[in-house]
Amino acid sequence: MVIRRSILAIVVGALLLSLFVAARRHGARAQVQAAGLLQWAEHAQHTVPHTGLLVTTTFLGTATLTSEVRIARLGPGRCRIDYLSPPLQGVYAIEDGHRIWRYDPIRGVVYTDEQPMRQVLHPRQRFALLLRNYLPLLAGRARIAGRDALRLELVHRRSRQRARLFWVDAATGLILRHDEYQHDGVLSARTAYREVSFAPPSARVLRVAHPGVPVVRHTVAPLPEGLLAWVVRPRYAPPGFVFEGASGSQCACSCGRPVAHLHYFDGLRSVSVFQCGHGGATAGGRDPVPLPHGNLVRVDRRGATFFIIGDAEPQELRRMAESLR
Repeated sequence: MVIRRSILAIVVGALLLSLFVAARRHGARAQVQAAGLLQWAEHAQHTVPHTGLLVTTTFLGTATLTSEVRIARLGPGRCRIDYLSPPLQGVYAIEDGHRIWRYDPIRGVVYTDEQPMRQVLHPRQRFALLLRNYLPLLAGRARIAGRDALRLELVHRRSRQRARLFWVDAATGLILRHDEYQHDGVLSARTAYREVSFAPPSARVLRVAHPGVPVVRHTVAPLPEGLLAWVVRPRYAPPGFVFEGASGSQCACSCGRPVAHLHYFDGLRSVSVFQCGHGGATAGGRDPVPLPHGNLVRVDRRGATFFIIGDAEPQELRRMAESLR
């Protein structure tokens, strides 16, 4: 009888072990599949030619704000976005592979931006950083804009909070809908295609058709050597965030002084540090101010004003501000 019980215990133990190993293997395969789907979607978002109507709903406490845009993408770095609803109705933005053009019908001006800041991280490093901080999980299928979509969830590894939900077109990899969640897991915005077509748009959509309208150039460039000694870099960054790049421009106020923009990134969320020379007289910081998406901390240090803005916990932004010495 004792021998039978021992044999039974061995058999049960072996069965449980095999089930555990199979579950681990299945979980590992599922994570690899989820990571592959995420990488496919990240690439398709900027490369797949298509046109569509995008609706974004931003959740502001008990209120909501809905906006509509029409997008036409020809390929990498070439697209047009027309804003269809107030307060930006009539505005359009064109990226032609070299510059970004924005038409403002109220001011009757076309703004053009040079290429943005040079990124320190290679795209592969950015994706590796994303996987280091977030866990991708397959979460079923759904129908979005009349198309079959794969549902993908991103969970922050440290906080275990949901960060994003994606619905990825099963045929092309285009993200048909995505829900954004703040660092505390609260839904902040939802963007989805109401309609989408994968017929390649005409190159004519990239023309800026406003002859005679003044063009205002806004240059965002790498920090010049003369400003590097002036820039104060935080000694602390929130866990998982790394320094991604820096750029320089002019202050938006009437002072016209240079502004340094330091960019930190965790693969998905961003924190920006802006430094301007028109500092206040005080050396203390202010409590974090909640924004529709993220938080803001202002602090005056060493004759300069710093604004730290990002989707991170308020105490992390405050600690970042306190490290500006």
